[in-house]
Amino acid sequence: PIRSRFTVDPYRSSESISRFYDLKKQADVAKNGYKAMAKQGERGEVNRDVKAAKMFEKAGKQISDWNKDIARIRESKTLTPEQKRERIDRIQLARNQLAEKVLAKYDAMK
Repeated sequence: PIRSRFTVDPYRSSESISRFYDLKKQADVAKNGYKAMAKQGERGEVNRDVKAAKMFEKAGKQISDWNKDIARIRESKTLTPEQKRERIDRIQLARNQLAEKVLAKYDAMK
Protein backbone atom coordinates (compact mmCIF):
# COMPACT_ATOMS: atom_id res chain seq x y z
CA PRO A 1 0.00 0.00 0.00
CA ILE A 2 1.08 3.54 -0.74
CA ARG A 3 1.57 5.64 2.38
CA SER A 4 0.40 9.19 2.35
CA ARG A 5 2.97 11.91 2.90
CA PHE A 6 0.49 13.33 5.41
CA THR A 7 0.87 10.77 8.15
CA VAL A 8 -0.48 11.42 11.61
CA ASP A 9 0.73 9.75 14.76
CA PRO A 10 -2.62 8.90 16.36
CA TYR A 11 -1.18 8.76 19.88
CA ARG A 12 0.49 12.15 19.64
CA SER A 13 -2.57 13.59 17.96
CA SER A 14 -4.98 12.46 20.64
CA GLU A 15 -2.58 13.63 23.36
CA SER A 16 -2.31 17.13 21.88
CA ILE A 17 -6.03 17.41 21.22
CA SER A 18 -6.87 16.12 24.70
CA ARG A 19 -4.51 18.60 26.35
CA PHE A 20 -5.87 21.36 24.12
CA TYR A 21 -9.45 20.69 25.26
CA ASP A 22 -8.43 20.38 28.93
CA LEU A 23 -6.67 23.75 28.81
CA LYS A 24 -9.48 25.32 26.77
CA LYS A 25 -11.95 24.31 29.47
CA GLN A 26 -9.62 25.67 32.16
CA ALA A 27 -9.26 28.97 30.26
CA ASP A 28 -13.04 29.25 29.80
CA VAL A 29 -13.61 28.75 33.53
CA ALA A 30 -10.97 31.38 34.37
CA LYS A 31 -12.42 33.86 31.86
CA ASN A 32 -15.96 33.36 33.17
CA GLY A 33 -14.77 33.78 36.76
CA TYR A 34 -12.94 36.95 35.83
CA LYS A 35 -16.05 38.34 34.10
CA ALA A 36 -18.26 37.43 37.08
CA MET A 37 -15.93 39.25 39.46
CA ALA A 38 -15.86 42.29 37.19
CA LYS A 39 -19.67 42.40 37.17
CA GLN A 40 -19.59 42.55 40.96
CA GLY A 41 -17.11 45.40 40.83
CA GLU A 42 -14.17 43.30 41.99
CA ARG A 43 -10.80 43.14 40.30
CA GLY A 44 -9.94 39.59 39.43
CA GLU A 45 -6.53 38.32 38.54
CA VAL A 46 -5.73 38.36 34.83
CA ASN A 47 -3.74 35.14 34.80
CA ARG A 48 -2.43 33.11 31.89
CA ASP A 49 -5.73 31.24 31.51
CA VAL A 50 -7.75 34.46 31.25
CA LYS A 51 -5.28 35.82 28.69
CA ALA A 52 -5.38 32.58 26.66
CA ALA A 53 -9.17 32.15 26.59
CA LYS A 54 -9.74 33.99 23.30
CA MET A 55 -6.91 32.07 21.60
CA PHE A 56 -8.41 28.75 22.72
CA GLU A 57 -11.89 29.86 21.69
CA LYS A 58 -10.78 30.77 18.16
CA ALA A 59 -8.74 27.60 17.66
CA GLY A 60 -11.53 25.51 19.20
CA LYS A 61 -13.98 26.77 16.60
CA GLN A 62 -11.59 25.80 13.78
CA ILE A 63 -11.00 22.36 15.30
CA SER A 64 -14.76 21.88 15.68
CA ASP A 65 -15.28 22.80 12.02
CA TRP A 66 -12.61 20.29 10.99
CA ASN A 67 -14.26 17.59 13.12
CA LYS A 68 -17.53 18.26 11.26
CA ASP A 69 -15.65 17.98 7.96
CA ILE A 70 -14.24 14.62 9.05
CA ALA A 71 -17.73 13.39 9.93
CA ARG A 72 -19.05 14.45 6.50
CA ILE A 73 -16.16 12.70 4.78
CA ARG A 74 -16.79 9.49 6.73
CA GLU A 75 -20.48 9.58 5.75
CA SER A 76 -19.74 10.21 2.06
CA LYS A 77 -21.15 7.65 -0.34
CA THR A 78 -19.14 8.96 -3.30
CA LEU A 79 -15.59 8.87 -1.94
CA THR A 80 -13.51 5.72 -2.00
CA PRO A 81 -11.99 4.49 1.27
CA GLU A 82 -8.58 5.66 0.03
CA GLN A 83 -9.92 9.15 -0.74
CA LYS A 84 -11.58 9.31 2.67
CA ARG A 85 -8.37 8.25 4.42
CA GLU A 86 -6.27 10.79 2.52
CA ARG A 87 -8.66 13.68 3.24
CA ILE A 88 -9.12 12.73 6.87
CA ASP A 89 -5.35 12.39 7.35
CA ARG A 90 -4.81 15.89 5.95
CA ILE A 91 -7.44 17.37 8.24
CA GLN A 92 -6.12 15.50 11.27
CA LEU A 93 -2.63 16.76 10.52
CA ALA A 94 -3.86 20.37 10.31
CA ARG A 95 -5.94 19.91 13.47
CA ASN A 96 -3.00 18.47 15.36
CA GLN A 97 -0.64 21.19 14.16
CA LEU A 98 -3.07 23.91 15.25
CA ALA A 99 -3.50 22.31 18.68
CA GLU A 100 0.29 22.03 19.10
CA LYS A 101 0.78 25.65 17.99
CA VAL A 102 -1.77 26.91 20.52
CA LEU A 103 -0.29 24.71 23.26
CA ALA A 104 3.20 26.07 22.52
CA LYS A 105 1.91 29.66 22.71
CA TYR A 106 0.10 28.86 25.96
CA ASP A 107 3.21 27.23 27.47
CA ALA A 108 5.26 30.31 26.54
CA MET A 109 2.81 32.68 28.28
CA LYS A 110 3.41 34.02 31.77
